[in-house]
Parts: sequence; C-alpha cells; structure tokens
Amino acid sequence: MDFIYFDVTPIMELSDFNNPEHQVFVFELLFESWDKSYIDGTIKYVKGSNFENEGLFIYGSLTELIESLDQEDKEEIENEIRRQISIELELDLLIPLRQFYCDKCGNIASIEEATIQYHTNWESYKPNLRETGFQIVHRQTCIHSDEEVGKFGSCFYLSIPEGSDGLARLLQLLESKSTDQVELIEMIKRVQIPYYEEARFHKDKIDELSETINWTGNKYLRKNLREVVITAESSLT
Repeated sequence: MDFIYFDVTPIMELSDFNNPEHQVFVFELLFESWDKSYIDGTIKYVKGSNFENEGLFIYGSLTELIESLDQEDKEEIENEIRRQISIELELDLLIPLRQFYCDKCGNIASIEEATIQYHTNWESYKPNLRETGFQIVHRQTCIHSDEEVGKFGSCFYLSIPEGSDGLARLLQLLESKSTDQVELIEMIKRVQIPYYEEARFHKDKIDELSETINWTGNKYLRKNLREVVITAESSLT
C-alpha cells in the first residue's frame, strides 16, 4: 500500500501489572496516503522478554483500514509500525509534550514534575519588560530559591499548559505589552509543538538536514521536526 507519510509518536509508558517483565508503550499514529487523506489512531505495543511475547494492538480509524486490506498490504503497514516504534525506542526520544529538559539541572522532567517559572523584573536590564525569565524546571527541586526570588519583584509559576486551553492561557499572557515576547514565544513552541523540545538543539543543522528530508509545509510541523530529531540523534549513535 502506498503512503507518503507515516509516524508513531509516543504518548506514555505503562506497567503491566499482570506480567512485570512486559513493558507497555502507547503511541499516537498519523498516516497520510497519496490521496492526501489523513488517518489517525492509537497503538499499544507490548514489549516482552522475547519476540514471541510481543504484541501490537491498534485502535481507532486505522483499524478499519487495516482490516479492509489484503494480507500483503496489512503486513506492510504493520511492519512499518514496528519499524517506527523501534526507532522511537532505540533512540530513547522524549515523549513529546509530556517530557521536557529542565532549564536548571538539565535532566528530564515529566509534565507532572515540571512547572514554568518566570518573574517580574522591576529594575531590569530590559526596563520595558516586566514578565521575563521564562524557564521549565522541576517544581520540587529546581525552582528559584528565596534568595533568587528576592532579586526580583515577584516570581510566578504555571503548570505546563496542555491543549487548546493551555495555548489560550499562554496567548493571553503574550498579549501583555510588558511580557518578553521572544522568550514566551519560545516557551509556547516547547510546550505546544511536538518534538520541538529536542529539535531546538539542532537549529543550526535544520538547513543541512532539510536537504535530505522530504519537507512539506512549515518547519514546525510535527513530521518535519520528528525527522530533524531522528536524523540528528541517529548520527550521534
């Protein structure tokens, strides 16, 4: 079966309480065929101690498509799904929009562990900007100390904004003329665009990578950033 784009994006990792030797991964799938139709779905992948224990479970609209195919096309899609899953697991990529790099310690922070901190700068080197210093940090261990907060007028914290409501909250803050818009726009990209959190470290290579990647649309599309990350990370292994 012909397709022009196909990826699986990790959503979460679960525990199999019935069998501790199993790892259970949940992926979101995006599929684009030559007639420009888009099909999405959810995949649960069970990784066992050996190949015989592995399982691939597909949900959503893709299920109906696969069931309508002949055996050869069905195997082609399932093999591609397994290949994409293998890429994600072997490179140990971040779970997009669920894991972030802490701006203080540099370690990974899950969305439950992370917070966005920023502060007011009453006597700032940016005198016209009061809300500045936007960072993602571990909420328990890496937020500003009392001494650091004392250097600012005030310090504020936001849970990581998710979905359209989260974007609306950030856009409202962006409308403030006293907000450092450059910093906040970068933060919006980090928490709202899948794969940007890792792709931002390869900005200097995007032009070079784009020559070998089938780019479509703007550079912030999920599939383009995913290719940047996979290509860059693969070159390091």
